[in-house]
Amino acid sequence: MRQIKTISVIICLITTILTITGKIYASTVSVNIHPSLLVLNASSGQKYQESVYFTNQTGETLEISAYASGFTEYKNTNHPIFIPNDSERNWIDIQNYPKTVESNESIKIKYSINIPQNAPAGSHMLSIIVKENSGKINVSLATLIIINISGKINVKGAIDKFYTPSLIMLQNKVPFIIDFHNYGNIVLSPSGFINIYNLWGKKITSISINNTNSLTLPGYTRKYTSSWNNNNILNQIGYYKAEIYLSYGVQGQAYNVSGKISFIEINWKEALITIFILIILVVYITQRRK
Repeated sequence: MRQIKTISVIICLITTILTITGKIYASTVSVNIHPSLLVLNASSGQKYQESVYFTNQTGETLEISAYASGFTEYKNTNHPIFIPNDSERNWIDIQNYPKTVESNESIKIKYSINIPQNAPAGSHMLSIIVKENSGKINVSLATLIIINISGKINVKGAIDKFYTPSLIMLQNKVPFIIDFHNYGNIVLSPSGFINIYNLWGKKITSISINNTNSLTLPGYTRKYTSSWNNNNILNQIGYYKAEIYLSYGVQGQAYNVSGKISFIEINWKEALITIFILIILVVYITQRRK
């Protein structure tokens, strides 16, 4: 009887956890904002009209509010941190919009961007944040807005670090990490490729970097990752060299940076098989000589 009670308690706990998890998951996917990112090439003293769309796919009627904020990057982690008191948020004027969004309804939130005459050239990071106020799902969504103002643009980037997690890789998949730093005053989207060469200098393969056009904010370092899925059994044990080539630029200006590293790949499964075969050969040859 005690075992039956214990099993019942466990089932109740599992059911509760699944229910809570389902609610959390639903709250993350049942509302959305579009676009998630707007990059606007602008001029000082100009006014621009834009819109965002908020969609409610829950079974509830939601109460929302919308406001402007600045944003930056949180400790070079590629995640934005919002700055509600950023003075440049006053560049954005959000117009009237429905404060109540019915289930399965999508609304349009119009706003204008008024750029001052004395706005400095370069990238300015702002956002539109839509917050659910009724407490039914308790979520906030944001459209990130990057305003590139023309003028004296400083375009400068560099590979601060290019590396693998270990110089000796004991797996088929070899990850590469690139720390790209933006030393200029405008967002950059570096892209390029990594060439991989074997011990004899023969090119084995080439892998691409930043196919998603991810941006690096001015003054920040962004980590870009790529990996070599080495499925060729002939290349799974050996010494290799990787050379990286990145390009970046704006307004027709193109710049290139490069770097190189070396690493050893040892697929432990293949290594064990090889060692086992060698042992058998040694034993066989030794027995033949006796």
